[in-house]
Amino acid sequence: MSQSSGESDLRQTQSEAMRLVDAGDFQAAFLLVESSGDPVHISASYNDFAQALYNQRKDVTQMLAVARRGVSYSLEAAERVGSSDAGRAATLKENAKIIAYNAAANSWPGWGDEGVVIEPRHLVEGSDLADQAFRLVEELELGNKQLGNGQWLIGALHMAAGRGAAADAAFQRAQEANRAAGAQAPELMVEGYRALLRKRFPEIHPQGALDFEEVSRRLEQNGSKEALFFLQQLKTADQLL
Repeated sequence: MSQSSGESDLRQTQSEAMRLVDAGDFQAAFLLVESSGDPVHISASYNDFAQALYNQRKDVTQMLAVARRGVSYSLEAAERVGSSDAGRAATLKENAKIIAYNAAANSWPGWGDEGVVIEPRHLVEGSDLADQAFRLVEELELGNKQLGNGQWLIGALHMAAGRGAAADAAFQRAQEANRAAGAQAPELMVEGYRALLRKRFPEIHPQGALDFEEVSRRLEQNGSKEALFFLQQLKTADQLL
């Protein structure tokens, strides 16, 4: 009974917070979210709030504003906890990483999500959040697979913003991290993004289009659910970027 009541209260809080954001009163929305429980619960709620603004409102500007506050809140709460509860502080920092990563990923225009418009300023803010998420992955020592994910996202946002050389360097680091993690399909996926980058920026590599077709073929041959998902993702990005 209490769990059901808690879930109902959470939905009500999020609905009211979204109404306040729609009205332009972000400060009131933040105060409401931050009055809804203990810091770990609140930091997790911020991720749900930001994702709801993206999925339900299709509003990247609002989503980024909420995500930035969620990251700041989580890191400030972790600082207050400090060494008195290292596990709780790490959880708060990991929540900050999740908020930053998800918001940055939502700022990338290669998904093709219906109704979502990515503006140049969103790429700038998304890149800042991607960098912040990656630094937290390093600080928390979350492993090579997450390092690979973080560098892929940094590279994808560089690519969307037209920074070809920076994107290629980030994709290379992502491949190396995935290789170290033994993550075959993600490593191949990043190779596909490097090929897509070269196709878009032929000055980086004149064989980009041919490379892209080869990587697509290898993903299809892999045949795993993950590889086929990555293949579809690459095809969508190829059409949009």
